[in-house]
Amino acid sequence: MKRFLCCMTSVVAMHFLFIHSF
Repeated sequence: MKRFLCCMTSVVAMHFLFIHSF
């Protein structure tokens, strides 16, 4: 569960940075 949550947080963060980089 913790690994899944960490993975999701990482994916969301990268997605957020990707969107706001443009």
